[in-house]
Order: sequence, then structure tokens, then C-alpha cells
Amino acid sequence: MTFPSEYVITGDAKNNNDFFTATQKYLSTYAQKVNMNELMGKDENTFLKGN
Repeated sequence: MTFPSEYVITGDAKNNNDFFTATQKYLSTYAQKVNMNELMGKDENTFLKGN
């Protein structure tokens, strides 16, 4: 028996779970677009602004 990679949550926690799932998907997509090596090579102010 294996643990499912995704499972359905119902009841009071459903809205929280839906939010966390959507946030996780967004962050994984966003993280792929960010070039951290380029950002870290810039000065501190530019790094903090994310430009």
C-alpha cells in the first residue's frame, strides 16, 4: 500500500487546503523564473528590489 501523492480534504480545512495548494503551485512556477545567480551578483539594493 502506498500513500497517495494527492488526497481530497473536506470539511473545515478545505478552504485552507485549497489556498495552500494554489500557493504551492504558484510558487513552484514563479521560482523557476527567478535567476538567483543574477540577482545575487547585483548590489544589495537591487537584490532587495528584485530587479
